[in-house]
Amino acid sequence: MSNSLTIEEKTVMTFLQGGEKNHFLIPVYQRAYDWEESEINLLFDDLKEFTQALKSTDSDESYFLGTIITYVNDDDEREIIDGQQRIVSLLMLLRVIYEKLSAQALKTEFVEERLKEIRTSIWQKLSKGSSHVDYEKIFIRSESVADNDKDLLHKLLSSGQMPAKCKDKYSKGYQLLQRRFNELYDTNQSTAEWFVYYLLNQTVLFLINAQTRDAALTIFSTINNRGKSLSDSDILRAKIYSFLKTSEERRAFNDGWREFGGRAGKFEIAEKDIFSYYMYYLRAIANDSDNTTIGVRAYFTKDGSVRLDNPNILEMLERVLDLTLTIDLSAQSYAFKLL
Repeated sequence: MSNSLTIEEKTVMTFLQGGEKNHFLIPVYQRAYDWEESEINLLFDDLKEFTQALKSTDSDESYFLGTIITYVNDDDEREIIDGQQRIVSLLMLLRVIYEKLSAQALKTEFVEERLKEIRTSIWQKLSKGSSHVDYEKIFIRSESVADNDKDLLHKLLSSGQMPAKCKDKYSKGYQLLQRRFNELYDTNQSTAEWFVYYLLNQTVLFLINAQTRDAALTIFSTINNRGKSLSDSDILRAKIYSFLKTSEERRAFNDGWREFGGRAGKFEIAEKDIFSYYMYYLRAIANDSDNTTIGVRAYFTKDGSVRLDNPNILEMLERVLDLTLTIDLSAQSYAFKLL
């Protein structure tokens, strides 16, 4: 398969409407949604200042929101390698806006057009060419093993309502965006309506679409300069996932990794360290006497990542974790005897 890539400038609206053809997927190895209040406020304030500047100058310039790195997998889903925090935040903001504007008794043609643009940016049409959508069928889903609240994202985008007393990052972010847009709308309705227009039509993203997951991850590692980088264990997990052939294998791996990561986290053992111990095991049985220091990621990804193409690798990592826990408990027991 070719490792070529395409780079396209997309408005927020045209990018999100692409979800009609290729739904967005937050893959298993990605982090959970983690934007704090400061990051959400920064996004909103930048868009607000952009709106005010364009309104005062009648300019047609664009606001650049950064790069999005993706690739379309074998299931025709667009896996988000970089940019999921921005995409999720934008979708929640558009849902907030839709809730506010659609509740208004009198809607101008301008507002009706914005509502139509938002509908086709979040939800699947009932049929080709239809102006009606199915509010239960959103364009994004999460498989991240770190995302314990992934179902809440669907509930927020489909209903526009937050469950009572939720303290998760999705609900907090949605509530903050709701408060910020409502304040803007109630203070200056005209500015708020133009805010929506500029957000959809003059805020742009550079979509970098790779042909393979490995190529997308390589691009991400090379140019990433914003947000939180994927860790070595995130990258290695993605490599393992790419070798799985069937949906059944992927589901089993997701479930197994969730349990594995939960056990490691409970005892405060980093997943990267488990990979490191496994590397030393593999080097030992291969009689590798090279004293050169090699990084965990470099070791497992060289030679086409063949060491990760093992149907039993998760079982091996679990054994390493078990051994690590046994050694730690033995060391603690010995330390207590010395006291």
